Amino acid sequence: MKTQFITLFTLLSVSIIFAQDSEVSVDSKSFDFGIRHGYIATALSNENGNNTNQDIYFGLFATKRLSEKFSLQIETNIGQYSVIEIPLLLKYKLTNKFDIYLGPQLEINTKDDSIFRGSSSESLAASLTLGTQYNINNHWFIEARYNYGLADKHVVNNNLNEAPILGNKNNFSFGVGYKF
Repeated sequence: MKTQFITLFTLLSVSIIFAQDSEVSVDSKSFDFGIRHGYIATALSNENGNNTNQDIYFGLFATKRLSEKFSLQIETNIGQYSVIEIPLLLKYKLTNKFDIYLGPQLEINTKDDSIFRGSSSESLAASLTLGTQYNINNHWFIEARYNYGLADKHVVNNNLNEAPILGNKNNFSFGVGYKF
């Protein structure tokens, strides 16, 4: 059921982005598809302390240019804990090389294990994403971003014999991407 929801959400989001009436010529490349990969450092915290972890992530993205300076990007990222992250980002082109972006992110647990325990509502979480991107050329870029968790939805303790202690997830990531 979760896989069907994720697939439907991603397909609908991409359809909405690319179904916009566009009078931009094909030569100006009004959309991009690509892949991203990198390092992520996560802190799960609550009033009792915090737990940190480091991992790698990979993802796919689609970007729709809305104007000369603005674009909308949707991503599907998989990283630690088998959590799928689906950010929807509004990007602003500062220069030909630098972009900044901001937007909400939906996090979906793909396993019923110690990361999200309890009710089914704990399998979904949300955060805000803020980041910057440096475009090396027309295909390659590097990026850095920060995600701020909006609710205590992530399990801080991993002891299955104890009641779960939920905390907030914040992370910093640094990566590289390729636009096709």
